[in-house]
Amino acid sequence: LLASSAASDVYKRQVFAYLNILRINNAKQLISTTDLPFSEIAYLVGIEDRYYFSKLFRKMTGMSPTEYYKEVRS
Repeated sequence: LLASSAASDVYKRQVFAYLNILRINNAKQLISTTDLPFSEIAYLVGIEDRYYFSKLFRKMTGMSPTEYYKEVRS
């Protein structure tokens, strides 16, 4: 039972990690192709807290949403 619980925890972390990859990839697409505010983009990709969105975006891309916007729009 304990091994099953540990395996379940690993699986859940992998699923959430994959969902976050999808969310940030979708956010990158929206940032590069729309003029929506970052709070709206966060909501559209399934993240209701815009501060968490910015933190996650930076963690996964190495730059803030604003920095990414400036890079793709320059």
